[in-house]
Amino acid sequence: MPGAHSAPAMQALLVGAIPLAGLAAHVARVDNSPLVGAPAMADFYADWCVDCARMKRTVFAEARVRRARSRVTAIEFDVTAYHTGQQRLMQRLNVFGPPTLLLYPASAENERPRQRLLGAVDTATVLHALDKIAAKPST
Repeated sequence: MPGAHSAPAMQALLVGAIPLAGLAAHVARVDNSPLVGAPAMADFYADWCVDCARMKRTVFAEARVRRARSRVTAIEFDVTAYHTGQQRLMQRLNVFGPPTLLLYPASAENERPRQRLLGAVDTATVLHALDKIAAKPST
């Protein structure tokens, strides 16, 4: 998907011994993301997840959602195999299972997301969450 980064290197980084101090900052280190300092969305999905497949076909296929996702660093975590490294990553981020979206503001100083969307969500919910984390802070 446009605006999305693959997760293998990210998973290796997150499961390793280094502290997790903001998901977007680690993505920038891993792949020199053009969205350095941007808000981040971590999308946990699996091929066997019925709700994940439905959301991919409907919610994430919508032009409005694709435009909103382009303003954030979107990281897709495929947990289909659910191997030990994936399990540790999910435990560390307190992710029970897919589908789960973790949304981090650009100023995230720690690994706690500003918002967590669990289970199947609709277009309006995803758009609202993306708009909320991508909004420029008022000064």
